Amino acid sequence: MQDQKLGFIGLGVMGEPMCRNLAAKSRGSSIIAFDLRPEPLARLATDGVAGARSIAAVAAAADIIFLSLPGEAEIRAVCLGENGRGRGLVNLARDGQAIVDCSTAPVALARELAAALPTTSSTTASSRCCAAWRPMSRTAARPAPARR
Repeated sequence: MQDQKLGFIGLGVMGEPMCRNLAAKSRGSSIIAFDLRPEPLARLATDGVAGARSIAAVAAAADIIFLSLPGEAEIRAVCLGENGRGRGLVNLARDGQAIVDCSTAPVALARELAAALPTTSSTTASSRCCAAWRPMSRTAARPAPARR
């Protein structure tokens, strides 16, 4: 991940240590993060993580965005915008950008988010992001084959 700009949204119990670990192991990459609370941003500043004032600022700056959010409602708010009508990541994603959701979420939500992204090459939405959500949504519900 040399020289890539990494973003992180959601710095709670799991997200903050994940972001700190990413900062420690991603030498040469800059990291920008956002959370509704200022405290984790202040703590992560000592690890070289820049704080963002909004989701849009992370989307504008990062090549890869990691999400660690508490549940479906928060994932919807971040990805689709408040009440599904805002400037969420689905609207802010740009070509070549990847979004990695580390949250625990229903498979149906991954399918919905994949469908919400335009898939034509003439759009500004990230084909890599859409491609990442689609395979996860197709395979996450299938159990692994039983070993005999």
